[in-house]
Amino acid sequence: NCMNRAKQEEDNTVEELNHEFFKKLLFERDRKLALDSGEDMDLYLCRELLPVLIPGLEDLSREVERYMSEGRSIDPRIRARFNPCTWLAQYLMRNNPNQLNLSTQNYLKTAQELLDLNKT
Repeated sequence: NCMNRAKQEEDNTVEELNHEFFKKLLFERDRKLALDSGEDMDLYLCRELLPVLIPGLEDLSREVERYMSEGRSIDPRIRARFNPCTWLAQYLMRNNPNQLNLSTQNYLKTAQELLDLNKT
């Protein structure tokens, strides 16, 4: 039993270290991309993240409202598995801006206007 506990603690530590490592690695990569381009991080995030994040959050809020309004008519097993973070992550993966043309959406236009305002 002691060996199982030690193995579990080791697995947890490795998982935590891997999570922190990749989190730091991705942050440093994004920060370097922003710095190399000579723009502030907030402008970089506004240009790269907001055009897909805002519609995702809007769709997520509609999904949560649906779960709340339909309540008991949704299968309890489906309701129990619903995780807003997972839902949003899946949305972001399905709507990767590198794979879609988002230029027709109002979000990109608004984000571009904000970027233009911040550049002056």
